[in-house]
Amino acid sequence: MDRLINSRLCSLSVIFSLIFLLTFSACGNEKDGSRDKGLSLFKEGLYQEAGREFEHVLSVDPDNWEAHFYLAETLYNLGKYDRAVIEYKSAITCYGEPSVKLHVKLGDTYLALGQYEHARDEYLLVISIDINCEEAHCNLGCVYQHFNLMDKAAEEFKETIRINPDNYLVYNNLAITLANLGKTGEAIDYLNKAVELNPSYSDAYYNLGNIYTMEKNYITAINSYQKALDLSPGNYKILCNLGTSYYKLKDSSSAIMCWEEAIKVNAGDKLILYNLSQAYYSKGELDKAIKNLEEVIYIDPSFKSAYWDLGYYYLYKGQVKNALSMWYKGFYQ
Repeated sequence: MDRLINSRLCSLSVIFSLIFLLTFSACGNEKDGSRDKGLSLFKEGLYQEAGREFEHVLSVDPDNWEAHFYLAETLYNLGKYDRAVIEYKSAITCYGEPSVKLHVKLGDTYLALGQYEHARDEYLLVISIDINCEEAHCNLGCVYQHFNLMDKAAEEFKETIRINPDNYLVYNNLAITLANLGKTGEAIDYLNKAVELNPSYSDAYYNLGNIYTMEKNYITAINSYQKALDLSPGNYKILCNLGTSYYKLKDSSSAIMCWEEAIKVNAGDKLILYNLSQAYYSKGELDKAIKNLEEVIYIDPSFKSAYWDLGYYYLYKGQVKNALSMWYKGFYQ
């Protein structure tokens, strides 16, 4: 159960997408026509078509940094991050001087590719140009989280809050970082600030529930999870952890209600099915406990604990042969 809870406590990386409109310099009617059409298509979200127009601009004017930028933007929005990197770099080269926005976008693209070291270098460069760049500090914090450099991540998120005290998303990220450092009291304070800034922010309530669960304060965890669930009805991860908190308080009936709802969302979760079997067993409902364990084994035939528990359940029902068969299978898995 604890492993399930821990697996749900994960960082929410805040990656800002900067889409800003730039004005092309006039360099001929043909280029202007493609420029205007490309911008119109881009605004409509027709990125494939917009990209072709910007490529045409570049065929006329290969050093047009704005055309390289918009082509990179279209590629980024199409998920073609490798090519987007090339175009962002070309835009930077053609621009000819340091540009905060261009380097932030390049850093974001490296982040999307999972190239965290390159992303880090771009964000550090941006901060050297403009120490008050909110996006660079925020995303650098996310990079440091990936490298498990939680102290550095916390510093960057605090810098982000200094620049923009109303960024409720960053309070959440900072709280998660502090929780990983064992500073749960501070983490709770920052999460409360996040929901103060945005009372509809479900993730902050969810993470409050996770931290209270870590502290074994299950009643308060349930209250936080319930607030999160009210804001995000049917949310699978909230239902899973809410059920766990009820089970820790030996309220098997409420735990079952949560986990049965969770299974409707994700029928193939072997851990929730296994948890359901234990909850039904605690209520003396052996047939339902057995049914859930059989589903676990069907999904994952190598799940040792399911065989061992199923053996005990069969034994309690007086089915000795079935019990021995399950234990034998469990031993050789």
